[in-house]
Amino acid sequence: MKIYDRLLNQIDEWPLGTKLLVALLAASLVPTLVAAFVLYRLASAYNAIILVAFGAVFLVLSSLGIHRVITRPIRALERRVNQIMERDDFSGSVEVACDDEVGSLSRTFNRLLETVRHSQRHILELNEQLEAKSEALAGEVAASRRRYSDVVRRSSQGIFTTGQDGHLTLYNEAFAKLFGRRSRELIGRSIVEVVKPLGSGGSAEDGLKLLERAAQGSAQAVGCRPDGEEIEIEVRAMPIHERMGFAGYQGIVRNITEEKRLEALKSDFVSMVSHELRTPLAAIYGAAKTLERPGIAKLEPDAAALVEAIKRQAEHMTALVEDLLAASRIEEGVIVLDRTWVDLETLAREVISPFARSGEPDRFTVNCASSVPPVFADRRLIERVLSNLVSNAVKYSPSYSPISITIRTRDGDVEAFVVDRGSGVPIGDRERVFERFFQSDAGTSRKAGGAGLGLYIAKNAVEAHGGKIWVESELGKGSAFHFTLPTTKPTPDETPRGRDGQARVGTTPGG
Repeated sequence: MKIYDRLLNQIDEWPLGTKLLVALLAASLVPTLVAAFVLYRLASAYNAIILVAFGAVFLVLSSLGIHRVITRPIRALERRVNQIMERDDFSGSVEVACDDEVGSLSRTFNRLLETVRHSQRHILELNEQLEAKSEALAGEVAASRRRYSDVVRRSSQGIFTTGQDGHLTLYNEAFAKLFGRRSRELIGRSIVEVVKPLGSGGSAEDGLKLLERAAQGSAQAVGCRPDGEEIEIEVRAMPIHERMGFAGYQGIVRNITEEKRLEALKSDFVSMVSHELRTPLAAIYGAAKTLERPGIAKLEPDAAALVEAIKRQAEHMTALVEDLLAASRIEEGVIVLDRTWVDLETLAREVISPFARSGEPDRFTVNCASSVPPVFADRRLIERVLSNLVSNAVKYSPSYSPISITIRTRDGDVEAFVVDRGSGVPIGDRERVFERFFQSDAGTSRKAGGAGLGLYIAKNAVEAHGGKIWVESELGKGSAFHFTLPTTKPTPDETPRGRDGQARVGTTPGG
């Protein structure tokens, strides 16, 4: 059996033509020999020899026909395939010698070659188009880089980029000039060598933290020059993301020393004027109240109305002066928090009580979720925050439209928000409404009254407690002013810090 298996394996390796020839010989040899034997027995040996000779000639001619019809076309296909594999040459075609299965195979192979040639031409056309587009794109990228380089080089703002470690990789001439450095002097060095975070030791880790804060909006820092001079700067940054992920930061620095000086002068002036106005306003208000007391003076109706107007305007001016003084204290960083445990629901109901007594008792509602914990806060300041938000809602909403205060928990903090159905706040003003003296719509603000300090004071009061404040609004449908307050006592490391890096608020012990 082993010899038989080996023989079959060897036959399997023979060319197709050889297999066919052997099969033909096997099929023809036996009948020929039988016929020759019969003739030999019945006739003569001569006739048997002639029959064998004719059979041999037939076999030779048959083998030649097999070679021409089957073996040669198949060998041609084999040579063509080898040519393609060795040279990647898909030109030309295979001759179709006959109209049988081998001819059909040759025609199929020729169609395959034509399909490949068509695909090659299509790929070449696509490649040419891609090369043209790549060249155009490369030109655009190069032009954009030149424009970007021109903008960076000519910008009056200090522009820089850093790696993941906070080391400078690029900066422009304005950046170098701002810090009194030479053009590539700082490349590869930490940004903290020239930009130091407020209130930090100036380590590389502090520099990264500064860039993280700057990427969230802006951060103030101290700029250091070689001669020891320090300047106040503002840093704005954004992260750089490449295919492999985060790659560093790019940003700008701006010298705000003069702005801070002017702000300090303005704050001092406002504080001085406010203090000077306090005493005469108190005297005017006291005199108006005295005139209203029975037995002091008998006032005619018109005079009584004038006294009431004087008292009302004195109250308004006193509130404005208090806002100015509060804003001045915020700028100076001298707010002192007298923290106690405060129930926000009770405080909210106390805040809306005066507004409800003014003639619209059903307009105001307070909604409080169950199990809202108290907050550790300055009751007076948080009362002022709620009062400012409700007052704004009243000023900028139609009469008798509903105003609500909702209190709930949010991510471990307590959240309160005041909702009105007023005119809303434009998208571009939703960050600026918390700036000092900013008023979104000057005409509406003049009618409503106020100096644009209420939200500024509210923002700083909330942030002094470690909370956040923001507005959600839709024009023509109303606004919702949200703020959050922590429910735990702050640690020394969590004490909010002012622009100078020092603790912005002091605290006194509370229950």
